[in-house]
Amino acid sequence: MILNGNFKSSYVNWIIAAIFLVVVANFVFQAILPFGTAFDIQATTTPLLFVVVGGGLFIFGFKSYSKKKLIENIPTSRIRSVAGGLVEVKGKSAVFKEKIKSLLTNKNCIYHKTVVEKYVKSGKSSSWVPIFHREDKPVFYVKDSTGKILVKPDEAEFDLKPSFNFTTNVFNVLPKKIERVLDSENIHYKNIFGMHYTLRLAEFTVPVGSDVYVMGKAVPSEFKKGREEDALMIDVDKENGVFYISNRDEKDVTSHLTNMFLFGVGVGGFMICIGISFMWAFLSF
Repeated sequence: MILNGNFKSSYVNWIIAAIFLVVVANFVFQAILPFGTAFDIQATTTPLLFVVVGGGLFIFGFKSYSKKKLIENIPTSRIRSVAGGLVEVKGKSAVFKEKIKSLLTNKNCIYHKTVVEKYVKSGKSSSWVPIFHREDKPVFYVKDSTGKILVKPDEAEFDLKPSFNFTTNVFNVLPKKIERVLDSENIHYKNIFGMHYTLRLAEFTVPVGSDVYVMGKAVPSEFKKGREEDALMIDVDKENGVFYISNRDEKDVTSHLTNMFLFGVGVGGFMICIGISFMWAFLSF
């Protein structure tokens, strides 16, 4: 799961999806059912949808809170003192076997993700539609002044600040070097008249040698090289699903999770209250 620093957009998407679901349900009921029946079902189903979506947001909020408390309660370990079990380390990223290049900015990285979205209008509605996605996440080291430890990020949740953002329009065209990259990946960014589509490009990276924070489970390494430093690696804690990698510092991480908690509980609780109020009003009527 990737939480790439664009949470305001994610919050809005949640709300839009919930409203869209409610509106579609209303139209369906009106189209296929007699008026009286449709009205009765709408009057009960619409509030129920608010309760269900609000409940999902509420759970999301408390999961974020649980993660925040877990991060606060686990002390940061020096890498040399890491033993088995749930650990929290921070240091500099380093190459294990292979370094990779970020697609848009050509940086040396140990993690890279590129997303390209196209703004599409359909009737009165519009949305950002993904048209390209690439993610590379090889095994890497985290180093501090006491040593280094392997990280196997296959099942990690990445929370990264975007390293590159660009939105195109008629007056804000792509740089030539980015056009060459899109051409090489066969990504269409112009219409038949040579005008740029409205695109949103985002790149998320953990450059080699950059600060990185990791919380996961220290387990026996799959990649032993006969060196003591490769005896352990950090992987997902399968008991509770915890495996978190970020380029934020710990204070920023916990602040971010607090915002997610407040959003989930606040908006979710509000939607639940609205749904219950409407159901109560209908039953009383």
